[in-house]
Amino acid sequence: MRKIREALRLHFECGFNHREVGRALGTSPTTVGQYVRRLERAGLSYPLPPALGDDELEARLFPPPPRVEGERPAPHWPTVRRELARKGVTLDLLWNEYKAEHADGYRACLGVLRLGKDYGNARLEAACCRAIDLKAPSYRFISSTLKNGLDQSPQTETDQASLPLTHPNVRGPDYYH
Repeated sequence: MRKIREALRLHFECGFNHREVGRALGTSPTTVGQYVRRLERAGLSYPLPPALGDDELEARLFPPPPRVEGERPAPHWPTVRRELARKGVTLDLLWNEYKAEHADGYRACLGVLRLGKDYGNARLEAACCRAIDLKAPSYRFISSTLKNGLDQSPQTETDQASLPLTHPNVRGPDYYH
């Protein structure tokens, strides 16, 4: 449970600084500072209204993130992969088409395209193709692939289902039937 009310009391009533409050409650000074800033942002002041319960205080200081209008449309990755295999089609060309069709979702791809400036477009396309093949088309995966040079190594196609599961810790399907 958070010690928000006690942190605010020590800070405002006792005049403790963030470090002293953190030491007394076993939290970091940064956390105490966040509580104080969130109190101001929520439009509250100390002393807190007596009717304000702990759950309501926490809800006012830590509101849920704002809802995004609609969901960002993701590219249809098999189509992207098929199009990239065609002669003369580049990731940049597909990006421009996607941006024209889905003005709302284009910012999601800007980070991936930015990687092309650091690693080159050929490596970026190889990393994107690898991500699509492995069904992990995310910025994090593509960035990690480029950083570790996996886009330059040949991709092995191992079928996960064909791998034998022979290990003393693997019980197998017979154990559960």
